[in-house]
Amino acid sequence: MRVFVKNQRGEALMPCSNKKARTLLKENKAKIVSYNPFVIQLKYATGESVQPVTVGVDTGAKHIGIAIGSENKVLADGEIQLRDDISDNMQARAILRRTRRGRKTRYRK
Repeated sequence: MRVFVKNQRGEALMPCSNKKARTLLKENKAKIVSYNPFVIQLKYATGESVQPVTVGVDTGAKHIGIAIGSENKVLADGEIQLRDDISDNMQARAILRRTRRGRKTRYRK
């Protein structure tokens, strides 16, 4: 995985490797902005060059895959697992509703 980087003004730069981020933090040249996702912010002025980035989404029936990459590196990837228990939950809810309506109570005609 890569570590996301922001410049002094908080604008996004290209991600760096874990090793580079550790050295920047150890030398006190960067500070941690957030832990999930892990983002650091540089404390010194740098260039503003960024590369074009593409986002790929692979939709499926049970899983959705997402990847973010530049020309030759994968910057971030992930997988989303879709819920498949919704129809079972709705069916159980309908059964409970039917039994509730079918009960003989004093106040219901």
